[in-house]
Amino acid sequence: QELQSGMMYMYFGPSAEGDFMKLGLHVDCHSGWSALAVGGNGGMKGAQQFVVRQEGGQWIAEERYSADYVKPELQETQEIVLMFADEVNGSTSWGVLLPTRSCLAGERYAMEDVGMFMHWALGYSHDFSYHKSRGQFHTNLVGGPPAAAPDMSSFASSTMTMPDVLVEHQGEGDAKNPYLCGIFDLAEVLPSGLNSSDKHHVAKFAPVLATASAKYVHH
Repeated sequence: QELQSGMMYMYFGPSAEGDFMKLGLHVDCHSGWSALAVGGNGGMKGAQQFVVRQEGGQWIAEERYSADYVKPELQETQEIVLMFADEVNGSTSWGVLLPTRSCLAGERYAMEDVGMFMHWALGYSHDFSYHKSRGQFHTNLVGGPPAAAPDMSSFASSTMTMPDVLVEHQGEGDAKNPYLCGIFDLAEVLPSGLNSSDKHHVAKFAPVLATASAKYVHH
């Protein structure tokens, strides 16, 4: 499954008997830790991560879990098996083996024939710390990735952008993650011909990113 066009791919599939899941990642132009994760609600909190990195010159694979929006901690028990890992010509590739169901201590999701949210993340180095980039996607690890989305180019659409202001951290909270909320009046932003008093169904969301600040976006 392609995660980033021409740059990042995930490989997966259950073993013949269905007891294990094979999971792999290939990333062009990357050196450092990399991870895939099963995200219960689509966000970092509550996600089960599979991290592959080097420690002391040796490749290792780790199971981690995010109890909050902080550095994911190692699972109490480790069931992940590293099958291979390489950095070749500036690109990273690896494969791991995981049980589809676990009875050991830790926070894990069963890998079943249902759609689920997943994440990918890339680190600045092989020291596991804050990610330099991340993304979210949806897939079915048993049945295969979802079908291509239908063409919605003919649908009515509206663009809402945040005020062009400087966002600075103030007070408590994560200084690396300041944010700004916006409130929009539907009567003003709905496409021509649509009434805000009528019921409408949103079929698709897409980000509108400024080139200068796109590298800072991770939600």
